[in-house]
Amino acid sequence: MTHLYIMEKEDIVRKLLSRGVMVSPDILEKIKDGDVDAFLEKTDTGACAVVGAGAKEGERLSCTIGAPGERGEMTPEDAAGANAEKYERIRKMLLRKVDAVSINNLGRSSSKVCVIGMVKDKVNGGFVIEDGTGEIEVRSSESVDLDDVIGIRGWLRDRTFFAEEILLPDIPMSREPGSMDNTILLSCGAAVHPGKADVILTPCTIQENGKEKNLPNPAWIFLDKGKKKITVLVYKTDGKGRKEEALQWLKKRYVGKDSPPIAKKERVLEPIPDIFWIVSDNEPWTENYKGVSLVSFGEGHNARVDLKKRKIEVS
Repeated sequence: MTHLYIMEKEDIVRKLLSRGVMVSPDILEKIKDGDVDAFLEKTDTGACAVVGAGAKEGERLSCTIGAPGERGEMTPEDAAGANAEKYERIRKMLLRKVDAVSINNLGRSSSKVCVIGMVKDKVNGGFVIEDGTGEIEVRSSESVDLDDVIGIRGWLRDRTFFAEEILLPDIPMSREPGSMDNTILLSCGAAVHPGKADVILTPCTIQENGKEKNLPNPAWIFLDKGKKKITVLVYKTDGKGRKEEALQWLKKRYVGKDSPPIAKKERVLEPIPDIFWIVSDNEPWTENYKGVSLVSFGEGHNARVDLKKRKIEVS
């Protein structure tokens, strides 16, 4: 279990989160256990409100936690639908970059063309891709993973597609990163006072209706302050979080690997996160990739993030 800087405050944070409320450290210091219910009665919990002291109208920082609905046992139809949605969403990202033809229309062109598909299988000398119209074997020396959604530019010869270039959806260079005059603390069990921080985020469990459950994985957190917006993505991975792998997730616009191979729409990187916290078992590291600020660490560490300068201090 992840701890806030002291256990009493973690219990308060859990109870508030279960009602859709996050508080700034200044307010958290003033709330006593017996006052939580009274505080909640005064707070609008229609969204996840971040309540601070002395905020003027239009300057209030608020957030929404993107959590998927509860699911029962997934059926084969559900799995097929999830994979189709993953494919369609990433296909649209690629279509913003290239013009593509469907697999069943490849034979109508004798010149270089582009096709978009999901990697279905690997074969000697390449792989097999499929779209909604069919499948085709691709000859390529490039490394791909099963279920990757990619674009391929090349030529069709003898019912085999010879790849000249593999295209990934990637983070567009034209994107304008979010900015906000606030600071957040990513806390994972380090016993330190938060100091200057407007919001505290932890990958802890929350209580709801008397039952304890984990935050969704991944967890999408949308911060809003007037016209300024910041998107935070928190993803818990088993073992170590490798920087090279995390960068590949951004380039492929899909986080993690599905096991069993059932796609999860919340893993598609749309929208693009501004802050990407990978909770893992490794020494802390940070990176900036095309306006996305990445940080990775696990138990016993904290990270303070300046949302305007994008400066990350890990302790």
